[in-house]
Amino acid sequence: MLCFCLIVLLAGCGFSESSIKKKEQESEANYKLGIAYLNDSSPNLQKAYIEFLKAIETDSKNKEAHYALGHIYAQRQDYANAILAFKKAISIDPNYSEAHNYLGKIYETSGKDAEAILAYQGALQNLQYATPQLPHWNLALIYFRQKQYDKALDELQEVRKFEPENGVVLNKIGETYMQLGESDKARSFFKEAADMSQNIETAK
Repeated sequence: MLCFCLIVLLAGCGFSESSIKKKEQESEANYKLGIAYLNDSSPNLQKAYIEFLKAIETDSKNKEAHYALGHIYAQRQDYANAILAFKKAISIDPNYSEAHNYLGKIYETSGKDAEAILAYQGALQNLQYATPQLPHWNLALIYFRQKQYDKALDELQEVRKFEPENGVVLNKIGETYMQLGESDKARSFFKEAADMSQNIETAK
C-alpha cells in the first residue's frame, strides 16, 4: 500500500513538472510571436500587445514578456504602465539590466531624474551585462544637464572604454571639458572626433 502511494505521488510530481514546462513553452511561443509582430516591416503593436498579454497569462514569470509589454506601453507613451511592467520584470530577475535601463529612460522622459539615476545604477550592478555603456551614457547626459560635470566626465570615460572610436562620445567629452574650464583637453577630444570623422569619409 505504501509503495502504491509513493508511485502515485511520484507520478503526480512528474505530471506537475510536465504541465509547468508546457506552460513555459506556450508562453515563450506567444512571446516570440509578439516579437515577430514588432519586427515586421509594418510593426503591429496591437497584435504584439495581445501576444505578450497571453504569454504573461500563461506564465506570469516570463520576464521577457513583461519587458516587451513595457516597451509597448512606452511606445504608446503610457509611462505609468510601462514603469509597472519593467518593475515586474525586475522583480522576477533583479539582474535584468535591460529592464533597469529602460525603466531609467522612462523615468527620465517623465522628468524624474533621481529615479532614473537609481535605475541606471541598478543596471550596472550586473557585472555580466553585455552593454554597460548604455546606462553609463544615460547617466552622463543627466549629470551634464544637471551641470554635475565631474560626474558626467566619469561616466563618459566609462563609455569610452567600450566605444573608443565613437565620435559622439568624444565630442561630448570635449564639451564636458569645456564646461570644466579645461579648453586644451577639450580641443584634443574635438580634434580626435573630427579626425575620426574624416577617416570614415575617406574610407567610403
